[in-house]
Amino acid sequence: GTVSRKHASIRFERGQYVLTDNNSFNGTFVEETRITAPVSLRGGNTIRLGLGGPSLHFKLISVTNRRAPAPEASAAD
Repeated sequence: GTVSRKHASIRFERGQYVLTDNNSFNGTFVEETRITAPVSLRGGNTIRLGLGGPSLHFKLISVTNRRAPAPEASAAD
């Protein structure tokens, strides 16, 4: 299947991530079900763009207790 660059969108609305199909010809699927209206996503959902198109695994991460990674130093040659 083919996928356009405007095939679908994920937006953060009212405290949740929402997937919307942007009237794509080949459809957008969550857990192998074609969506016809915006869908609230949960961590672990599988999103597929089009029939036989690429699949994405939606993962939520907590950023409330997340620390910035320590800077890395590299050895000089």
